[in-house]
Amino acid sequence: MTHRERFITHCILSGAFAALLLLGGCGKPYYVAGQDEVGELPDSLRIQIEQRERVFKEQQKGVESDEGVRVRELGPEPVGPPVGLEYSAEGPYLLRRGDKIQIDVLFYPELQTVTIVRPDGKITAPGLGDVDALGRRPEEVATDI
Repeated sequence: MTHRERFITHCILSGAFAALLLLGGCGKPYYVAGQDEVGELPDSLRIQIEQRERVFKEQQKGVESDEGVRVRELGPEPVGPPVGLEYSAEGPYLLRRGDKIQIDVLFYPELQTVTIVRPDGKITAPGLGDVDALGRRPEEVATDI
């Protein structure tokens, strides 16, 4: 098959494909059972959609109480005893895994670094290497550094 024959075959196939697309269309619009030909939704379905939207907006809006505070229903009450927090706001803060720490070295601004408490409970301090940090107060770790 020569170059000219391949070109003619390619043009014919491309033309046939374009004609199929133009004559067949790219697809039909979305159809709902009971929908008329114009594309309007039936009244029963439209009313159901409007009711659901109205209920959703009311849930999102919330209810204003006597004191002027907006209250919104968040869902069913949790089952079982409440779970305690990992730390108490009244006691000293103890470092946990994933805490981000900024280390500043006095008179050496080039050693300033930000590190994270690793899963093994250690941090990497500039010039010192690994330092234990998990479960300790930030002041204690600063003293070690």
